[in-house]
Amino acid sequence: MNNVPFVTRVRNLLIAAAREGRPRGYSEYASALGLNPRAWSHLQRVIRALKDIMLQDHRCGRPFFSVAAVSRSGRLAVLPGKGFALLAWQLGRFIPGEDYRAFVSREWDRFRAHCLSSPENQVA
Repeated sequence: MNNVPFVTRVRNLLIAAAREGRPRGYSEYASALGLNPRAWSHLQRVIRALKDIMLQDHRCGRPFFSVAAVSRSGRLAVLPGKGFALLAWQLGRFIPGEDYRAFVSREWDRFRAHCLSSPENQVA
């Protein structure tokens, strides 16, 4: 059994995505965590962890690591979902009226730079 906390496991996968240079879909994270990507309750567990990570990142002044988790459906394909945008707005980082794609692109660039340059972001 894996003794690494679930949120830490998700964060490690987000860091790996940054190092690989590509975001992943929520279902890809679920599969990598040994969850059923077709079970809504399993996807919700991943989404809750992504929210917790965003809150931690905000408190620590880091870029949002959760930018590396994207929706694969709807008109926001290959962008983080509505929950990411809403929480980013609630935390004061995403301004209403701002271009969402531009915001995500900037946050992705900040996140990748942070992961590639920071020794604290070695995957555990």
